[in-house]
Amino acid sequence: MPATTIGSRPLSTFHGIDDDVAKYCLEHAEVATARRGELLVQQGDKATHVYVIRSGYAKMVSMSPDGHEVMVGIVGPRDVLGQGAVMPEERDYVVTATALTGMETVIWSRAKAMELSKRFPEIHARLDAQLAQNVQILLGRVHSVSEGRVAQRMARVLLELAERHGEPRPPGVAILPPLTRQDLAALTGTTLYSASRLLADWEHKGLLTTSRGNVRIRDVAGLTAVCDIVTS
Repeated sequence: MPATTIGSRPLSTFHGIDDDVAKYCLEHAEVATARRGELLVQQGDKATHVYVIRSGYAKMVSMSPDGHEVMVGIVGPRDVLGQGAVMPEERDYVVTATALTGMETVIWSRAKAMELSKRFPEIHARLDAQLAQNVQILLGRVHSVSEGRVAQRMARVLLELAERHGEPRPPGVAILPPLTRQDLAALTGTTLYSASRLLADWEHKGLLTTSRGNVRIRDVAGLTAVCDIVTS
């Protein structure tokens, strides 16, 4: 992963779309806020709304049929939740999303989102692109938790978070969503004990710092090299 991509932002729903179209869509939306810990969508419920995150972060988890909870990923500004609400057939939400911070979201009902998608092909195309991006992220998550040793998987997770939700803060990059060591363990597919030991070791080596749920990568190149070293 090239260091130049760190701190970039995900696809913006209205970026590049005609201003009048974007304005019309926003005029027909609702703006809502959520407190930290508040439920946004519940897996298994009917997908009745589409959400675009304006600010803040949420974590997504999925419950398997046998009751095993899997942390799928993190979403933040300009990410989309609930694309299933724009599908021709009614769908359920496939994950549960809970606010990690205070949030502000822009929301469309299924009926309104379907109307906008039909009226403006560019909106339909953009939602399809967002869905494709989410699929790529989910596939990357599968690889992150199933390939390589724990150190390699953890390094991949941190670099992905820095790329999607990071902010350059010399001498490195701050990961903006607040994440506990348990969260990072879940994203990596390892135990809290193993994740804590690894993070402490990397902090000692100067690769990163952690403090009260805040992670800052101090040496992006060094953390990237961990992936190559572990698999060599």
